[in-house]
Amino acid sequence: MEYFYNHNAYGIRKPYNKSWFLKRRLHIGAKWKPNGHWFNDHYFTFNRIIWAAPVVVYSHGTKGSNRNSRQIFATTVHELAHVSHWEIGYSTGQWVIDKLTAEPYLPESWATGVEHTITNRVYPNSTAYSFPYNNNLQDLTLAKLHDQKDNKGYTPIAIDMIDNFNQSSRFTGTPNDRVSGYTLGQLEDALPGSFGSWWRWRTRLREMYDNPTDGEPLDYLFREYRER
Repeated sequence: MEYFYNHNAYGIRKPYNKSWFLKRRLHIGAKWKPNGHWFNDHYFTFNRIIWAAPVVVYSHGTKGSNRNSRQIFATTVHELAHVSHWEIGYSTGQWVIDKLTAEPYLPESWATGVEHTITNRVYPNSTAYSFPYNNNLQDLTLAKLHDQKDNKGYTPIAIDMIDNFNQSSRFTGTPNDRVSGYTLGQLEDALPGSFGSWWRWRTRLREMYDNPTDGEPLDYLFREYRER
């Protein structure tokens, strides 16, 4: 509800717009899979072919741990951010290329930024949950983020480009984040369409917006998060 009907508050698009008569509604599946299941939450466009829900969120994590309401909410927002990205023009073909050549850094990093921003607004500091949500990604070293076993393209680069916090001042081995001042809407508008790459996102940000940190500091973040 928050993402669909309050998206303007974040300066971003509605994640799915049934704008013409024959377009199907977006189905979101909620599933119960406890006891250390191996299933991942996902957005699979080809599920529509068999009339299955393209977005599926599980009540337990892949290691069987119970998720609280905020974790389920955040995961749902993350998957809906993928829906929005595909609506903008990102393609399953590009995702396959990204997956085969390395990891899908572009879609996962973008979705992480949306997840972080919306979840922190709905579950603010006044709640019983730790705050801010998803800040743990900024606490990870670059070596940990580059570990294929633990990371599948998820980075906090969208968070870094918005906030003015440099995590290297707190943890050794984390990136020297000197980028700030972008909005979530700007990051979305700069997303490349079909067959658009990680590097194209950086280039479009530079071409579209005048940000004093879009020089070497921006290059550094895109390079350090992407290199192995």
